[in-house]
Amino acid sequence: MLGAPVVLTAVESSITLAEAMEARGWGSGPRTRYLAAPRTWLDLAVAAGALLGGAAFLVLRASGAVPDWYPFPAIPPLSVNPAALACCLVLILPSLGPASR
Repeated sequence: MLGAPVVLTAVESSITLAEAMEARGWGSGPRTRYLAAPRTWLDLAVAAGALLGGAAFLVLRASGAVPDWYPFPAIPPLSVNPAALACCLVLILPSLGPASR
């Protein structure tokens, strides 16, 4: 009576362990090594451009040519045309009447 649940639990545990080992690459062979790509003149040009752009921004920021960034802009109040509002309210009138089927 007790044999079936014990065997089923053991099989389920072994399958879970096998799936975990497979997901982690256990027994898949020798590990590979990462070979760094050699630097080219284009890589150096991109790095120099990034440094030059950052330095130029700092110089512009220090001289006051670049304004401060304010994340919460002021939103002006809406200007509503009363005649346009009245026209829109007239469009609502049919929905306010008695329901007709």
